[in-house]
Amino acid sequence: MAHTALLVDDDQMTLLFLEQALHPTGVQALPTSDGQQAIEVLQEYTPIILFLDMLLPKVSGLEVLDFVLQNPHLNNMYIAVISAHDHFPSSIQLDRADAYFVKPLRLRDIRDVTQKAIDRHSR
Repeated sequence: MAHTALLVDDDQMTLLFLEQALHPTGVQALPTSDGQQAIEVLQEYTPIILFLDMLLPKVSGLEVLDFVLQNPHLNNMYIAVISAHDHFPSSIQLDRADAYFVKPLRLRDIRDVTQKAIDRHSR
């Protein structure tokens, strides 16, 4: 089965950028535009990486992280938090994240963390 990445952002341009960045890595993108959709996907799939915006409609990024923390099948998933703001509030949920990115995103950063997720999953 191909590796998958869950992309969660309400900005369509960010989703498109992430999808295009992932394409050469061979990781299949699962784009969603709100936190509720993200939780629904995580109930069915176990992606190797989650790209998660914090400010989302319906369900916040922190609530999505709560869901991840409460589900052991997601323990090995690499978490990359993305935000338009460079100040992240300290929280137990955010401490679980493996990487933090402030928009605008850089192609190399996305590919680097995706490779780290592939490596983690391969162990």
